Order: sequence, then C-alpha cells, then structure tokens
Amino acid sequence: MLQSINIEDILKGMDDLVGLAPYKETLREMARDLSISRRPVHYAFVGNPGRGKVAVARMMGRVLGRMGIAQRGLFVELDRDDMAGLSQEEALHKLALAMEKAKGGILFVDDAPEVYRLTGKKFEQMMEQTEVRVVLSGSKEEMDLLLEKAGCASEVARTLYFPDFTPDELVQVAEKMADEYQLTMTAGAREKLLQLLVQKKDRIGQLGNARYAKNLIDRAYRNAASRIMQGGNSDRLLPEDIEDVTPY
Repeated sequence: MLQSINIEDILKGMDDLVGLAPYKETLREMARDLSISRRPVHYAFVGNPGRGKVAVARMMGRVLGRMGIAQRGLFVELDRDDMAGLSQEEALHKLALAMEKAKGGILFVDDAPEVYRLTGKKFEQMMEQTEVRVVLSGSKEEMDLLLEKAGCASEVARTLYFPDFTPDELVQVAEKMADEYQLTMTAGAREKLLQLLVQKKDRIGQLGNARYAKNLIDRAYRNAASRIMQGGNSDRLLPEDIEDVTPY
C-alpha cells in the first residue's frame, strides 16, 4: 500500500470559496483512493456555469501534486471555444494535445457534451487509454443525456452535482468580489442586492451563478466610481450603486 498523505492544508483553501465545503470530502476520498491505487479514474461534474466546478477540479490537480503523481497543481482546461470551427480530425488532434499536456494531472473538459459531439467514439477510446484524470463538465440536462447514451459513462467513476447558488450564497460571493475592489458593501446595499437576487432566484443558474454576481458587482463598481468622482464616499458600495444588469 502506498503511503497516506495529508491534504488538509490544501482543503483549507476551500474555506473561503462559497458553497464548496461539501466537496472537501470528495477530495479526501480521492487522496485515500490514490494511497491504494494510482490508476486514473474519471469524473463528471454536473451543474450550470459559475458554480465552482473549475475551482474543485483545480484542487484535484493540487491533490495529485501533493501525492507526487503530477507536477504541482497540473490542470488543463478544454472547452467548446477551443474546438470552434474545427473538423473532427482537427478536434481530435487538439484533444490529444490537451491530454498529453495534462498527463498525470487533470483535464477539465467544459461543455463536455459538445466536445463529445465533435470527437465521438474516439474520445471514449482516449479516456480508456489515458494517464489523465478527465473531468467531464456540463449542465444537468446535457450531461444526463451524455452519460446515458455515450460509452464514456462506463469510464466515469463518480458524478458530482453542483446545485445553483442560493440568493444568500450569491450575496456572499458578491461581497468577496467587492472586497477585491477594496469596497465594503453597506447593509443597505447588501439588502438591495439580496432582494434583487431573490427576485431572480429561479433564473440564477441561467444567469450564470457567480458570473451573474460578478456582472452585478462590476456594474456597482462603475456606478460607485462615477459617484466618487463627484465627491462621494470612496470605500463603500451604497444602495444606489446596486443595479440589475439583466433586461428583464
């Protein structure tokens, strides 16, 4: 049996990431499995964009680095934009290059159903033969269809579901983003933001989860900058700075 290695200091990095604490145990299980066998296994991450799937996959890369299996934090991302306009032969070549680059580490395939559509059965064959741990990512409806119909489903050892953020969680995400702008959200601004998100709660996934929060804070920052130029308070986000960025 291979020696067990402690990864708790790596997992501590997830404490500041809203909504990702439940996935710590997945990474602990991964480390335990690797202490017994280093045979590559593959994962499916199911959820809407902006939900932290990439962050968890990056942590997987760090675990592999700690275990001495790959370069520290080896992580390669491939998505449909990388394949745009390519023939099947060109798409397969790009996929093969990505797998070679990620050898021993994590290959995160975003919008996996579309990448699979472009590469087909040969993608499945690559997953069977590769030394890479592949993470297939996509929305629930599309991933359910992919895993139901495609042969690559048999290669997936575990499926993780990433539910959309709640309004309260998105407020936490937004507050952290405001901190990056060195702005503190006032209680009034926080309440206005929460009310806006509650109104949109059934569309949070469609709007992009954390991506939507980022768009809101980017708009609030621009509004605050305009106000500051006119002599307003320079370190706080006020209720009037919070403005929706969706047309409806």
